[in-house]
Amino acid sequence: MTALEITNIRDFMTKLLLSDTFDRLQTVEASITTYNSFRIDGTVHPEYYEEESSGDIHGTYSLWKDLKPFCLSIIKGKRTPLRFRIVFILGEDDMEELFRQNEMSSLVPDINSLVMTVNYDNLILTCTSGISLRTFSLDKSAGKIWDKYVADFLDHHEIPYEIR
Repeated sequence: MTALEITNIRDFMTKLLLSDTFDRLQTVEASITTYNSFRIDGTVHPEYYEEESSGDIHGTYSLWKDLKPFCLSIIKGKRTPLRFRIVFILGEDDMEELFRQNEMSSLVPDINSLVMTVNYDNLILTCTSGISLRTFSLDKSAGKIWDKYVADFLDHHEIPYEIR
């Protein structure tokens, strides 16, 4: 687990809400506090969709690109939110590809999810990586691969940060 403090909040928010930077990530939940507290559970309910559109479902959780407009409508305005928290996970196909590239595909069955939490509170914005395993393990290599991926993701998208 690594906590990274985002040093340019305005730029990060533009990339989060107005670009496709985070669109491929699945959104487990989002909570935003402005004049009220809003909470979005990202769990997809397949029974809502008709059979012919069920191909649009990309996993257990909604993609950020689908929830982003709702979050933007809550956040936009002249006042900064008091706080918000968005919990992302990497989709299963992307997770398998990440570990294949690192020649560690054998770790995938032990991983429940790779988590990236974006948290804004008290004018501080952090991006924290985390991993949920299906079983207990002393091997930290999967977590290290994910920590590096998150830092590389931020670097690739020119999002400056400091390690906390």
